[in-house]
Amino acid sequence: MEISRKPLRSVQVFSPDAVRTTRSRRSAPAHPLSQTEGFRFHNCAFTCTEGVNEKSIYLARPWRDYGLCVFEDCTYGPHISLEGFDKWNNTDRDKTARFYENPMPAGRVSWAKKL
Repeated sequence: MEISRKPLRSVQVFSPDAVRTTRSRRSAPAHPLSQTEGFRFHNCAFTCTEGVNEKSIYLARPWRDYGLCVFEDCTYGPHISLEGFDKWNNTDRDKTARFYENPMPAGRVSWAKKL
């Protein structure tokens, strides 16, 4: 599977304090199943300002069925939820989302896969 030809490499993904009271997401892939390229974060640092609630931010949620997102060798601040990913409201997108991570921290949702 080809994930992305142009990954985000070594960037800081910053969460400002404006999102501190909501369950926010840093990405929302909407790739069709036929698309083999998706969002890829490689060696990125997920950080936040002081005041963002701990475990209040998800890495991703699928905007559409089959959204594809990869997190590889990233570091996460305390604001990132243990689950890592959200299926988005009352959808069944957890059954079709293509979310991968390496390394895979403990506590991630069961439908995310280790790369």
